[in-house]
Amino acid sequence: MSRFWVLVAGIAGFAGVALGAMGAHGPGGTGPDPRLLDIASRYAMYHGLALLAVAVLSSRAGRGKGWLDAAGACFTIGVLLFCGSIVLLAVTQVPQFAYITPVGGIAFLIGWAALAVSALLGERRADK
Repeated sequence: MSRFWVLVAGIAGFAGVALGAMGAHGPGGTGPDPRLLDIASRYAMYHGLALLAVAVLSSRAGRGKGWLDAAGACFTIGVLLFCGSIVLLAVTQVPQFAYITPVGGIAFLIGWAALAVSALLGERRADK
């Protein structure tokens, strides 16, 4: 499963860079709101790094591995819903997309809580 989290981390990191570039170098005037793209870019990048941490920790986890997988799933859902809804809002200016954003934010919060629980419940395997 840790390879999967590395893959998802790479996709989130790619999205973070692409969104940042689009916000910084995209068409001005009537194009997407660069402030919103900056927010989506930062959160995608932060959680791409968090997913990379999940991958590394998952490869060494004992009992807390299920919580790490839950954290990774929540971070992934958060990137899709939080960042995705902000990008859709920036590009389309349809205000209803903003209603999805808090659901993604809650997924991020649950992911961070699951990461903390994995540390409390997990035990590190002895390296051989």
